[in-house]
Formats: sequence, C-alpha cells, structure tokens
Amino acid sequence: TLIIEAAVGSGALITAGTALDQGREVVAVPGPITSAQSVGCNRLIRDGATPYLEPVDLAQFYPEVTFRPPEPPGGPGPRPATLSALHRQVAQSVGPDGSHLDTIVAQCGQPVGRVLAILCALELQGLVAQAPGRLFRRI
Repeated sequence: TLIIEAAVGSGALITAGTALDQGREVVAVPGPITSAQSVGCNRLIRDGATPYLEPVDLAQFYPEVTFRPPEPPGGPGPRPATLSALHRQVAQSVGPDGSHLDTIVAQCGQPVGRVLAILCALELQGLVAQAPGRLFRRI
C-alpha cells in the first residue's frame, strides 16, 4: 500500500493501518517536516514503512516485473519486446498528452485495481508516467 500524503488522523493513515493489520507492506512518500500533509507519511517511515524515493523502491514488491530505470534525456530507449495483451491494451489507452485513470479504465473494461496494477508495472518499465490528479501519460 503506497501512501502519498497523510495528515494526522487522515483516511490514508486508516488505510495504512488496515494494510498492516492484513500483513501488507506499507510504502510512504516522505515530505517536508513543516507540512501538515506529510506528518503521517513521515511517522509511518519512522515506524518502519518503506520510504518511496524513486520508482525502483517499488520494484522489490513486484518480482514478476522487470524494472527498467528511466531513460536519460535525449530520447526513448528500447521498449520491451513482449507485453501481455492486457498490458498492451492499457498502454495503448494512455495518451502521450495524458489520460485520466477513469478514461483508461472505461476504455479497457477492466476493474480499477487491475488497471492500476498494470499502470504501476508499466511505470516501473518506463513506459508510462503518472502526473498529479490520476493522470497518466505515455513516455
């Protein structure tokens, strides 16, 4: 479970607690110590959550995904030769200028959780990038 922002007493912390109760790993994005929205994440990290600093930090939780670090500036590198049909469908649903998660889900006809898992895998492979507001763009 990845926690991006969490104020004290927020729903994100309730979700993190539920994940821990179910034996799931909790990963948290650290934030400025002066931000009320970062207090929860910083405390989760202090209490043992895995800090999320870059995409490779999630790779350990997805051994079935081959992680490809982001390409250096100057153009795209080689793309994976084989994607499953569903991974390819999700990747093609993501526009180069960005597509909202709801649009991708509607185009794919798959459950939100499955689409998010595939988008995460595609992000780890360097094929898509996530922007604020649940927008995803093809790289």
